[in-house]
Amino acid sequence: MMPTVTVVTINYNMAAELEATIASVLAQTWPALEYIVIDGGSTDGSLDVIRRHAACLGHWVSERDDGVYYAMNKGAAAATGDWVIFMNAGDSFHDSEVVADVFSAAHDDADILYGDVERRAPDGSERLVPSRPTALPLQMPASHQSIFARRSLLDAHPFSADFPISADHEFLLWAEGQGARFRRLPRTIAIFTRGGLSDQQRGAALAQLRTMLKRHGRFTPILALRYWLFALRALAGPIAKSLLPTALTRWLLAHKNFD
Repeated sequence: MMPTVTVVTINYNMAAELEATIASVLAQTWPALEYIVIDGGSTDGSLDVIRRHAACLGHWVSERDDGVYYAMNKGAAAATGDWVIFMNAGDSFHDSEVVADVFSAAHDDADILYGDVERRAPDGSERLVPSRPTALPLQMPASHQSIFARRSLLDAHPFSADFPISADHEFLLWAEGQGARFRRLPRTIAIFTRGGLSDQQRGAALAQLRTMLKRHGRFTPILALRYWLFALRALAGPIAKSLLPTALTRWLLAHKNFD
């Protein structure tokens, strides 16, 4: 039986980016596609964009909410598909055949499917970010834009408000602990644009990572050592970036094989 895939887009005051994201989703050739848009009460014309495409949406709403993961939970709760992927405003599928390529094969023995992403920096430069099967528990194996999760998992464990920066990471840690079956796909799934995290956000993300590792019983002495080495590298990155010549920094970012 053909699985239904629900795509959830959340948006807040990103009308131009939302238009492009909607076009990317509606261009998918997979026939069993449900599309949900959750808007946080935008005032920039986003509502006009949504209304133009309302006939193609399975569900949409525009109202104030409590942030990104709150909106993602709202989208997941409205989903009726077998699988869910979050393609938020500013993100897009790599091409129109992504969903068809992924689900033309059966995945009865998998609960989390993930692939590569292409990252566009604010300056327009691009690089492929490969997925990493061995990244957990310190990192996600892939960006959420390239992860398809069974809806039953999202129903059982919505994104936690305790981790406002990295609830998607915590969800994957929980899923792994529950015995969820992960499968890496040899496919570029999505394209997204992202700027750098501020030092404050980076530090908060590292603090949340430590908390979630402890919560899930993963903060063993060996992992604690790996965590502190990981944190040191993460915090040193912005400093090194500010000291190195711009051309060298761009080259290093374009050729590194970690994220």
